[in-house]
Amino acid sequence: MKRKQQIVENPVGFRLFRMCARPVFYLLFHPKIFGRENVPRSGGVVLAVNHKGILECFLAADATKRNVHYLAAGYLFDLPIVGTLMKKFGAVRVDRAKDGDDPKNNSAYQYAVEYLQRGHLVYINPEGTRNKGETRQDLLLPLRHGAAAMVQKTGARLVPVAVVGDFNIIGRSVRMYVGKPIKTEGLSVEQTTEKLYDIMYKMLKDNGEKI
Repeated sequence: MKRKQQIVENPVGFRLFRMCARPVFYLLFHPKIFGRENVPRSGGVVLAVNHKGILECFLAADATKRNVHYLAAGYLFDLPIVGTLMKKFGAVRVDRAKDGDDPKNNSAYQYAVEYLQRGHLVYINPEGTRNKGETRQDLLLPLRHGAAAMVQKTGARLVPVAVVGDFNIIGRSVRMYVGKPIKTEGLSVEQTTEKLYDIMYKMLKDNGEKI
C-alpha cells in the first residue's frame, strides 16, 4: 500500500525557515541568482533544476517569493527533525524503489500534479540523481520524463534552471540561472523532455559549467 502524504497549501513553516536560513546560506556561499523575473508569479509552475547536491534547493527557495514544494528523496523524510520539517513544508516524497520510474504510476507524480492543479510551484531535479564527483560524465545526465509529464498533464509552466559552480566556502563560485518558461504546446512528453534537456545543457555550457 502506497504511503499517504498530506497536501500542505500554505506552509507557514517554509516561509519562516527561508527567512532564517537565507542570511546564513548567503554568508557561507555568497551565491548569485540571475533571472528571478522568469519565475511566473502565479499559476502552476514546474521548476526544473540540475542536481549537483542538496544545497541547490536553498537557492531555488530564494529565486522566488512563492512557496516551493520540493520533490525529495524518500530517505530524507525518515530522518529525525528533517523529515518532520519536509512534511510541514509540503514537500513530496519520492520513493523510486517502491513507485518505479513510470511517472504516471507513482504517488510522487500524483501529489505533484495535485499541487500544480491547485496553482502551486513544484521543484524537481529531472536528472533523478546527483551528477557530481568522480562519476560525473557530462554537464547534465539524461532527464527522466516526470517533469514533462507533469507539465503535459496540468498545463503548468516549465521553467529551466541551471546551477553552475560549486558550493565552496572558499572560492564561493555558485550561481543560479533561471531561464524563461519553455513553450511546450503541441509537444509530447518525450519531445518536452528532449527540449528541456537541450535548453538546460546550453544554459550550463554558456554560463561556464565544467565537467
